[in-house]
Amino acid sequence: MDETRDINVKIQNYEWVDSLRVLATFSVIILHVAARLAVQYGKISDSEWWTANIYDSIVRFCVPIFLMISGTVIFSKTYISTKYFLQKRLARIVWPFLFWTFIYIFKDLFFQFVQGEPLTVVNILSFILIQFKEGASVHLWFVYMIIGLYLFFPIVAKWIHNSERRDIEYFLILWVAIMILNLLALQSLVKQFHLIYYSGFIGYPILGYYLTNFKAILERKILLFSAALLGISISAVGTFILTQRDGIFNEFFFKYLTPNVLMVSCAVFLYFKNWVNVSGWLKKMIIFLSKYSYGIFLVHMLVLWVIEIKLKNVLIDPVVGIPLISSLCLAGIIYILHKIPYGKYVAG
Repeated sequence: MDETRDINVKIQNYEWVDSLRVLATFSVIILHVAARLAVQYGKISDSEWWTANIYDSIVRFCVPIFLMISGTVIFSKTYISTKYFLQKRLARIVWPFLFWTFIYIFKDLFFQFVQGEPLTVVNILSFILIQFKEGASVHLWFVYMIIGLYLFFPIVAKWIHNSERRDIEYFLILWVAIMILNLLALQSLVKQFHLIYYSGFIGYPILGYYLTNFKAILERKILLFSAALLGISISAVGTFILTQRDGIFNEFFFKYLTPNVLMVSCAVFLYFKNWVNVSGWLKKMIIFLSKYSYGIFLVHMLVLWVIEIKLKNVLIDPVVGIPLISSLCLAGIIYILHKIPYGKYVAG
């Protein structure tokens, strides 16, 4: 086993991971608030669209960070029993997901009823099956993806624990290379070599483990800041160029498996690992929010929907409005999770 693993990182208490998880959770909310304006290219002013575009570009690290945290927390354990993992870890994901999926489905069925649409037993069952297949809300794709990864995690964990640093680096180099090839529209070349095993979201958890347990060469603030700024700039400018070309919003550079999003994600992750250390009341608040982060993720689209109805005719400048609405959404979620019976169980 490689002895170069960085045992000095704050892996024992995960304090920096809690802070990073809270940031990613709030960033998801900001992303969905900003995205509602970004997709309205040509229908809103250029300044409003650019504000949404920049906010969206900044927070695109949120999903990769969630996955990198999973790799840090799960793969860093010395032993993972497959049975325990599936019964405990996977159950904490599945049951809250099912609960909130039915809530989203019930909401949609209720509005179909209000609008006078026929709701026969067959129609209702068909609608429920379609919603489970396609996702009852736009953000729930992440849960389907993470469940698939979790089923594979016990196998990956055993590989990681029996691998040296260069073995993990070998995987990550191929993963990044394929990401770049896909960006350059050379997917046909990649498929010819059947490199699917080195692609997809599985790279982020492995990357999270690697950056946590091995000292990276580029862990300097100025380099991390530069990487983040470059990645954000590519996302914002690239999105503008493609959107202007097509005449409609083009989110190609917002995809999570792109080098620009990868750069920002690595920079944010390494910054928190090395330099974030909170205390006092802020630490207590972060621990609380981190504990309920999954529940916040699941319910935030429902609360955001209610807020948008309430503020439908209120004009707010996006520079202030996007973080304000995101903050109101977070506060509303915390209130809901406190009020509903057995809130801690439906929060994950």
